[in-house]
Amino acid sequence: MPCRSAKFVTVAAVVSPESKMEFFTGIVHGKILLTPRTECRPNMPYSGIFLPDGHGKVWAQMSVEEENAVSHRGKAFRKVHDYLSWILSNNLYVRASYG
Repeated sequence: MPCRSAKFVTVAAVVSPESKMEFFTGIVHGKILLTPRTECRPNMPYSGIFLPDGHGKVWAQMSVEEENAVSHRGKAFRKVHDYLSWILSNNLYVRASYG
């Protein structure tokens, strides 16, 4: 039987005015089902057949909140949020002056 494992990866970048780059990765592992459990969501062709590891629903069956909790995008952007919150809470943000 062929391997049905799969993963989705998102990399988000934050670039400072000084061109310092920070990268944040989110990964979700799972498997591709042989048959869809439900119709796919618009612009998400794998949502009806991708089953994230440790979950009983494919993405198309999940609420937005459930999907964001386990998705690769949600994981990456929570890291971005935490990083930016840390920057702001430590007064490390320097407002760029344009003019």
